[in-house]
Amino acid sequence: MRITVPFLAIALAGACAKGAPQKMAEDKLPTCSTIAECSAHDGKRVQIVGVYTLHNVMPGRPLDRDTAPVRITLDDGPGPFIGAYWHRDAIRPQDERARLDGRRVRVTGTFLRQMPPNPDPRAASLGGPCVHLVERVDAD
Repeated sequence: MRITVPFLAIALAGACAKGAPQKMAEDKLPTCSTIAECSAHDGKRVQIVGVYTLHNVMPGRPLDRDTAPVRITLDDGPGPFIGAYWHRDAIRPQDERARLDGRRVRVTGTFLRQMPPNPDPRAASLGGPCVHLVERVDAD
């Protein structure tokens, strides 16, 4: 039993520390809140701070709150979409939409100044900046 207790203590200490390196790594990521700041990190992992906004791709028609892509509104205007339009990351969970719509958020992922084209040449693509691949979306 005496051997088990120290082993258990070491295992628990290791488990507690596992979250620490990721948190420290995220703290060291560049943070951007304007399109110019984000563009300076094209193709790199960043944290983007802005307002979670449902984007109406069909102006003049009512916004479909269940399927509209999500875009981050930055300090200087429209910012990146969360996920490439054709990728599963772009389909944000309904609970996330309800909880974060209109709120300031912090998105962690790879910023791309230009959304990658849809791999299916028969399908539509959407232009503009995006976060692809998305790692986290948190209230800020």
